[in-house]
Amino acid sequence: PLLSSLRLLTAFLLCSLYLPSFATDGNFGGGDGSSTNPYLIEDAMDLTAFRDSVNAGKTSICGKLTADIDLSTVCSESSGTSWASISFFSGTFDGNGFSITNLYIYNTIGSAKVGFIKQNYGTIKNLHIQGSVISTAAVAPYCGGIAAENKGYVQCCSFSGTVNGSSTYLGGIVGYLTGGSITNCWSDATVTNIAGGSGAYAGGIAGMMAIRTDRQITNCLFTGNVSGGGRANAISVNGGGYFHAAEECYYLNGSDNNRYTEQISAAQMKSGEVAWLLQGSQSEQVWGQVLGSDTVPALSSDIANKVCRLTYTNGSTTVQTAYTNYGKTLGMPKPDLLKQVYGAAYDSTLYYSWSADSLVNQPVKQDLTLTPFPAEYCAISSPETFANFAASVNAGNVYTTGKVTNNIDFATWSASNAWTMITNFAGTLDGQGHTISNFNKGRGLWDQQPFFSSIAAGGTVKNLTFSLCSASVLGNSALIAQTNNGTIQGITIFGAWIQGRDNNTAGIASNNGGTIADCAVLKTTLKKRWSGVNNKTAGGVCGYNNNAGIIKNCLSLNNNYVEVYPGDAS
Repeated sequence: PLLSSLRLLTAFLLCSLYLPSFATDGNFGGGDGSSTNPYLIEDAMDLTAFRDSVNAGKTSICGKLTADIDLSTVCSESSGTSWASISFFSGTFDGNGFSITNLYIYNTIGSAKVGFIKQNYGTIKNLHIQGSVISTAAVAPYCGGIAAENKGYVQCCSFSGTVNGSSTYLGGIVGYLTGGSITNCWSDATVTNIAGGSGAYAGGIAGMMAIRTDRQITNCLFTGNVSGGGRANAISVNGGGYFHAAEECYYLNGSDNNRYTEQISAAQMKSGEVAWLLQGSQSEQVWGQVLGSDTVPALSSDIANKVCRLTYTNGSTTVQTAYTNYGKTLGMPKPDLLKQVYGAAYDSTLYYSWSADSLVNQPVKQDLTLTPFPAEYCAISSPETFANFAASVNAGNVYTTGKVTNNIDFATWSASNAWTMITNFAGTLDGQGHTISNFNKGRGLWDQQPFFSSIAAGGTVKNLTFSLCSASVLGNSALIAQTNNGTIQGITIFGAWIQGRDNNTAGIASNNGGTIADCAVLKTTLKKRWSGVNNKTAGGVCGYNNNAGIIKNCLSLNNNYVEVYPGDAS
C-alpha cells in the first residue's frame, strides 16, 4: 500500500509539471466564452486558441482582448507562415480598443474566402488590425482586411496595411457585405484588386455591398488608396442600388459614386471638421481628435477628444466655421474674424464680444453659434469681465477701450484662476476712480502676474486704486506693467507686496519708456531677489526709467524695500 501511494504521488507530481498556467499561452486570462463573460485574450497564443475553438465548432463563443497582440511570432512573410483564419463566426469579438499587429495572410487557394475572419455572422467591434492580407489565387471569391464576408456587424474597427489579391470582391474592412452593417470604421489600407473584368470590384471599406437596404455602411473613413478590378470605389461598390446604402462616409483619395459619400482633404482632417462630421448626431462618443497635434481623426471614446464646431455668423449669414476640443476655453473674437464679419464697418477701437458672452473663458461643451457684437467700451464690473477684457486685447484687439464701473474684489477669483497678463495694449483702460483689491491673493509664490506685460505707445491706463494686491514673477515685476511705453496716470497702490528676481522690481512699472504721472505707491513691500548676475534695481514707482521715459508728480511713501542676496533663503 505504501509503494502504491508513492507511485500515485510521483505520477501526480510529474503530471503537474506539464499543467499550463491558466493566465497565459492559450488558456485565456479568464472568462467562459459566454456573452456576459467572454474569454479574455491576453496574447498571441490565446488568440490562436480562440480561433481553434471557433473552427472546432464553437462558432458563437465570445472573446475580448485585454492587451495589444503582436502576431509576428505566429505568422510572417519571413517565416512563410500564414495566419489560419477564423472560418465561420457568430459570436462577439471585442477588441476593447486594443490592436492586433503584424497579421499576415497569404492565400493560394482559389475557392478560399480570405481575411482575419472568413465569414462573420456575429459582431466584431473596437478592434484595430495592422497587417497584410494577400491572395495569389486566380480568383478568390472575397478578400477583406477584417472579414472576407460579412452578414453580421462590424463596429468601431480599423485596418491599416495591405489588402491585395485577385478576387471578385476585395475591401479594406470587408470583402463582401451580404448583410448586417459596417459602422464607424476606418481603413487606411492600400487595397488592390489585380483581377480584371466587370465582375471584379474593390472598395476602401467594402468591395461590394449587395443588400437592398439603406445605411449598410455609415460613419466610415477611408484614407488609403484603392485600385484595380472592373470598378474601384473609395467606400464601396453599391450592388443593391440604394441611394442611402452608404451615408456619412468620407474618403481622402480616389473616387466614389455613392450619392451620400464625400471626398475630403488633408486640411479638413487636420482642422477637426472630418472628426466632427463622422461623429455626426451619435449620442455616444465615437470619433475624436486632439486638435493641434493629431492630423487625422481617430476612433476615441475619450470625451476630451470630442470635436465641437464653432459657427461664426453675422445675422443669419455664416461667415466662418472653426473646430475646438471639448473642454477648451472659448476665446474672444479676433480682428481677422471681425474684419470678415463687419468689412469696412470694422472699428478697431470698439470692444467686441460674443452673443454668448457668458461662455467667454468657459469650457466649450457643445457646438456653438456665435455672433460678435460691438460696444463703445468694455464695462468692467467683476474679475470675470476684467479677464474678458484681457482676453480680447490678447486676441489682437489692442486698441479697445475698457471702463471699470465699480469697485472689484479679486479675492475669491484669484484663488482659483491665474491671471494672463495683457500684452501690447494700445487702447484705454479707465478706472473711473474705482478700487481693485486682493488681486493675485491666494496664488503661488511665483505665479502672481502683473496686470500688463506691456503698454504700447498710445496706450493709457488711468484713474485706478489698487489695495492689498500682489505681484511676484521670475523676472521684471511690477503691479501695473512690466514695460510701459504709453501713459500710466492717476494710479494709487496701497499695501501691496511685489517681488521680482534678477530684474527690475517696482510698484508701477519695471521698465518705463513712456509717461508715468500723478501716481502714488504707499505702504508697499518691494522685494528684489538677486542672484549676483546683474545690477538690476528696485524702485517705488519705477525700476528703470530709460532715456525716453518721463516720471512726474509721483509719490513713493512708507514703503519697505527688501533685497535678498545669493545664498539667502529668506
